[in-house]
Amino acid sequence: DWISLLVLISSILISFLVSYIYYNYEILEQNDRFLKDSDSIVIRISDKLQLVGTVLHGFRGIYEIKENVTREDFKKYYESLQASQKLSGVQAIGYQFETADKQVFVKSIDELKSLGLLKRDLPVIDDDGKYRFIFYIEPPDDRNTAAFGYDMYSNPVRREAINKSYVNDLPSISGAVTLEIGRAH
Repeated sequence: DWISLLVLISSILISFLVSYIYYNYEILEQNDRFLKDSDSIVIRISDKLQLVGTVLHGFRGIYEIKENVTREDFKKYYESLQASQKLSGVQAIGYQFETADKQVFVKSIDELKSLGLLKRDLPVIDDDGKYRFIFYIEPPDDRNTAAFGYDMYSNPVRREAINKSYVNDLPSISGAVTLEIGRAH
C-alpha cells in the first residue's frame, strides 16, 4: 500500500511542479509581450512627435521666407501635409500669433471678426506686454474654429510646454490639460 501512496504523492508533486513551471513560463511570456508592445507604442509616439516637430519647423520656415503668410498659405500648407496622410491622429495644426504692437493686434482681431471666426472674448495683454492668440487653425471644423482667439499661453501647463519647446527648439509634451479651447463665448 505504501507504494501506491508514494506513487500518488509523487504524481501530485509532479503535477504541482509542472503547473508551477508552466505558470512562471506564461508570466514571463506575458511580460515579454507587454514590454514589446509598450516599446512599440513608445516608438510610434516618438515618431509622431518627431513628425509634428518637422511640420511645425516647416511652418516656421514659411514664416521666415515669406513676411506676410496668409490664411490661404496656411491652408495650402496644411493640405499638402494631409495629402501625405502622415498626420493621422493629429486633430489640428494651428498657429498662435504673438505681438506687442496694439495696432497689429487690433488689425488681426478685426480680421478674425470679419471672417466670423472670433467667437470668444478678446485675448488680453500678458504680463510681458504681448498679445497671444490662435490666428490660424486647420482643419476648420466646429471644434477647431472655436479655438480662434484663444491664448494658449494663458494656461500655466501649456505655457510651461511652450517655453520648454521654445528653449529647446523641439516639440514638447504638456502635462494634463482641460480642453477649454472649445469654450467660446
